[in-house]
Amino acid sequence: GSTAYFVVVLHFVMGSGAATAREPEEESVGNASSAALLLNGAYLEGLNEDQRAALEQLRALLEEDGWKKGNRRKGANVHFKYSGEAGLNYVCSTCRVPDSAAAMFEDFNQGKAQERYKDVCREEQILQVLEHPAPLGYERMVVGIYQMPAPMKDREFLWREWAALLPTEDGGQLYVSVAMTPSPEESAAILQPNDKFVRGHLHLAATMARQDPDSYEVSACSVIMGDVKGSMPKAVQNMVAGNASSYLINFRDAHSR
Repeated sequence: GSTAYFVVVLHFVMGSGAATAREPEEESVGNASSAALLLNGAYLEGLNEDQRAALEQLRALLEEDGWKKGNRRKGANVHFKYSGEAGLNYVCSTCRVPDSAAAMFEDFNQGKAQERYKDVCREEQILQVLEHPAPLGYERMVVGIYQMPAPMKDREFLWREWAALLPTEDGGQLYVSVAMTPSPEESAAILQPNDKFVRGHLHLAATMARQDPDSYEVSACSVIMGDVKGSMPKAVQNMVAGNASSYLINFRDAHSR
């Protein structure tokens, strides 16, 4: 029946980022509001009005009440916040990464970070690229194809992404990247629907990495909420939302070698 089918989907979508029988359940520590502190003292000169607003909205989201602790996943703390408007959970993942903010910025600036670090992203295509002066990196319009189990169609997400490496008041650095699906009108003008896929919607994917002066590692955070649309119930999406932490975990592991 449909319940059994979605249990199969659940296990597929959870993928390697999920807690397994080999990983004991352990409650996350800290709180999501502490991730907002990563933005403190960052110099925002060089960002445009929309980019500054995006970071202020990110800060406000992390400082809101309603975040709940999930289980730690492969050393990352995971917190959830339900959005009544979207009917979905935001996922905030935090961990330490033994690398510099500049190295993480350069990594993302290469492009196709989802394809490289997200387990279920099968392909990422860059449709448009804008080059900006420092502290910004490239601004890109991207389409990503995300694998779903048969007979469900794979998901197609369209998003605009940008990144910056910002100096901070204490002499450190902050890497930040933000990605979101543009408005339906803009999306339709950029990429016509493809019957082979179901078009999903990326509400937010943001990553931050704060490096203190004289430190050889960063405090990193990712905040993600996406809707795979189609016949996947939002209740099931919320059950596996913690798998969004796999992006930051894989990013961390790639920078730990």
